[in-house]
Amino acid sequence: DHLWGTYFTKKDFNWKGQITNIELQSFMDYPFDVLIGYFESDDLELQMVTAASKANFKVGVADYDVRLFDLIIDTKLHHETIFKEELTKYLTVLNKL
Repeated sequence: DHLWGTYFTKKDFNWKGQITNIELQSFMDYPFDVLIGYFESDDLELQMVTAASKANFKVGVADYDVRLFDLIIDTKLHHETIFKEELTKYLTVLNKL
């Protein structure tokens, strides 16, 4: 799918915070089964994309705004293995895998 290669920068938002990148808008409009928000909590653009995403289920890492995600895994970004294990466990329990 062409959306896997989509990336964006701050230049893809106008001064009002609106999306100016058609590929990014397509990514946000796509109803992914699961969207994983694995990023630093102070990244405003990633928070905006996560909030606006039409993904059916959103997963994030601890220390995020709880309104952004359906599931938050209590780990730090540098603990990738723990995050993957917990993600697999919870997605299996929730019948998302």
